Amino acid sequence: MKLHTESTFQYCGKEYTLTTGLLANQATADVMLSVGDTRIHAVVSHTKSSEDMDFFPLLVQVLRRHYASGSISGGHIKRENTRGSETEIIASRLIDRALRPLFPESYNDEIQIFIEILSTDPAIDIEVPCFLAASAALSIAPIPFQHVPAAIRLGYIDQKIIANPSAEELEKSELNLLLAGKPSSGQNDIVMIEAQAHELNESNMLDAFNMGLEKMSEAINGITAFQAAFKKNHPEFAKPSSESKTVDTSIDEQLKEKTDAIYEQSKGMHDKLQRRDYIKMKHDEIISELESETLEAKDISSALDRLRKNWVREFMLSSSTRVDGRDFDTVRPISVNLGLLPRVHGDALFRRGETGALVTATLASLGKGEYVEYLSGKEAQRRFMLFYNFPAYSVGEVGRMGPPKRREIGHGFLARRAVEPLLPSEETFPYTLRVVSEIMSCNGSSSMASVCGASLSLMQAGVPLKRHVAGIAMGLILDKDTPHILTDILGDEDHLGDMDLKVAGTSEGITALQMDIKIDGITQQMLKTALEKAKTGRMTILNEMNAAISQPNQISDYAPRMISFNIKTDKIREVIGKGGAVIRGLIEQYGVEIDITDEGTVTISAVDGKAGNNCKKHILDLVSEIEPGQIFDGKITKILEFGAVVSIPGNKEGFLHISQISHQRVHNIRDYLTENQELKVQVSEIDRNNKIRLSIKELSSETAGTQE
Repeated sequence: MKLHTESTFQYCGKEYTLTTGLLANQATADVMLSVGDTRIHAVVSHTKSSEDMDFFPLLVQVLRRHYASGSISGGHIKRENTRGSETEIIASRLIDRALRPLFPESYNDEIQIFIEILSTDPAIDIEVPCFLAASAALSIAPIPFQHVPAAIRLGYIDQKIIANPSAEELEKSELNLLLAGKPSSGQNDIVMIEAQAHELNESNMLDAFNMGLEKMSEAINGITAFQAAFKKNHPEFAKPSSESKTVDTSIDEQLKEKTDAIYEQSKGMHDKLQRRDYIKMKHDEIISELESETLEAKDISSALDRLRKNWVREFMLSSSTRVDGRDFDTVRPISVNLGLLPRVHGDALFRRGETGALVTATLASLGKGEYVEYLSGKEAQRRFMLFYNFPAYSVGEVGRMGPPKRREIGHGFLARRAVEPLLPSEETFPYTLRVVSEIMSCNGSSSMASVCGASLSLMQAGVPLKRHVAGIAMGLILDKDTPHILTDILGDEDHLGDMDLKVAGTSEGITALQMDIKIDGITQQMLKTALEKAKTGRMTILNEMNAAISQPNQISDYAPRMISFNIKTDKIREVIGKGGAVIRGLIEQYGVEIDITDEGTVTISAVDGKAGNNCKKHILDLVSEIEPGQIFDGKITKILEFGAVVSIPGNKEGFLHISQISHQRVHNIRDYLTENQELKVQVSEIDRNNKIRLSIKELSSETAGTQE
C-alpha cells in the first residue's frame, strides 16, 4: 500500500492541497487535488506497448460525476456518459494538447490520464484544477515525464488583467484565456493557449501571457514541492531517463539520394492530391524494392517519413519557399460564393487555396437552442450554435459517417467562440442562431475557414454582426534557435512543422486563439511575431470578405419574423390557459411559435408576418384590462329569456341584460337579437365577481344624438 503524502501551496490567493496514496493504490500514480469544495482525482495508468507504434498512444479523459454537484442526470439513462459531454471533451483536449509535446520524442508506451471531477465548488473554475491535478500525478509517476507544467486562466476587466477569475468575473471579462506553461531557464515557456476575447488587441493579449507565465510559477513550485515530499516517503522513486527510444537511422543514408530526387520533383506539384499520390507511389516502389527478411516494410516506411520531413524543412529554410510555391507571409487565394442554397436562410462557400467550407446559417425563435451542462454542473441553453463536420471525402479518402469525433467538436467549439463576441444581443435580435460548417475540401486551416464562412453566412442571413470576423492559422519552423513563422499553413506544414497557432479576429482585435505545438515550448517573442504576422494576414482575408458582403442582407423570406412585447406577469396564465389550451389554440390558429418568459416577455415567431401581428393583437386582447365605458365589436353566442351572452375580443364574454337592449320595454328578446349576430357593445359595469355587464341602448342614444 502506498504511503500517504500531502502537500499544500498557495496559488492566486487560494489554497491548493495535493494528496496521494489515499484512493487508487494500484494505479501507476494518482493525486487528489482540493481547492475550496472542489475535489479532482487524477489517475495515471501506464503499460508497455506490445509493439512498436509510429504514434504516441496517450489518452486524456475528463469526466464529471453527477454526484459532484449533488444531482442526478436528466433523461432516461442515469448512468454517467463515459464518452463525455461536449464540455468534458473540450477539457480533455485542452489538457491533452498541453501535455502531449512534453513527453520524449518517439516515446510510445500507452499512457492514460483519467481525471474525475468528484466535487464541485461553484466559485472555483474547474479546468485549471483538472490540469494541475494531472500535472501532479505525472510528477510522481515512474515514466519519463520530466517537466512540471501548470495552467492559469486570465481575464481582462476594466483594463486590468485578472488571474484565475471567478465565474462571476468571467461573465463581465473581455478575455477568457486558458494558458499552460512549463519552467524554462529564463521565464516559463508557453505550451498551450485557448482563448476567447472581445476584440482585444495584440498588445493586451501579450501582457496577459506575460502575467500568466509569471503567476503560474506559484503552481509549478507547489507541485515540485509535492514531488519532493513524495520522494521522501519513497526514496526509491526515480524518474526514468527522458531520452528518446533509439531510432535506427542506418537506412537513411541508403535512401537519401533516391528520396531527394523524389521530393525535388514533387515541389513543383502545387496540387495536394497530385503531390500526395506521386510521393506515395514512389514510396511504395522503394518499399517493394528493399523489403527483405532483415529489413521490414514498417522500418523503411518510418525512414521515408523521417527523410521527407527533414527534406521539406531544409528546402523551406534554404529557399524561403514553401511546397506550394508561396513565400512565408503570403495568404492563399480566396474566393467567396453566397446564396448557393435557395431555401437556406444564409449560406456561404468560403475557399482559401485547396480548403473550402460550405457554411449555412439558420434563424429560429428563442428557446430553440441546445442545453449545455458545464463542468461545474450548471446547465444553460445556448442561443448560438456552431457545428463543424469533417467528412472523409474532404481529404479524398473513404470513411464511415458517424458521430462527431473529438477533433470535430473541438474545431466547432473554437469557431463558435471566435464569432460569438460579434453577435447582436438577444434584446436587439431575438433569434436562436445555428451555423453548420461542412468541410468540402481540406488542405489545412479548415477551422479558420469555418470562422470566415460563419461570418459571411450570418451576414447573408441578415444577422446584424458588428463587423466581419476572420481566422488564420500560423505555423513555425524552428531552425536550431532561429524561428521562422509561416502564414496560412497547409496541412503538410501543420504535420511537419513545430506549431499550429489559430488566430481569429476582426479589424479591431482578437476574438479567439488556439495553439498546439510539437516542440516542448515557445517563447513570448516567437508568439509576438506570430500574432503580428497573423494580424496582417487577417486584414487581407477581411478585405476579401468585405468585398463579397459588408452589410447584413434583409432577413430571408423563409426565415421567421420575431415579434416581441411584454405583458404583466399576472396575465401569463391567461395566455397559456388551463393545461396550455389557450396557447396551443393560438399556435394552431395562426401557424406561429410562441415563447413566454417568466418575466412576461412574449416572443412570436412567424414566417407569415401578417399572421404574427394578428396573433400579437389576439394576445393583447386576451390580457387587456376591461373598463366601464369601453366599446367592442361583439358576437352573440347564446340567447336566454332575460338576456344574451356576447363574445368580445380577448376570448372574453359579457352579459347583455334584456333591460340594456332598448330604451323601450322589450317583451321578446328574439325580436331584437339573433344568435351569431355581430354588434357593437359597451361595457356598463364590472361587478365584484369580475362579471362583465354590457349595454347597447346607451350606444343607440349616443348615435342618435350624433345624428341630430
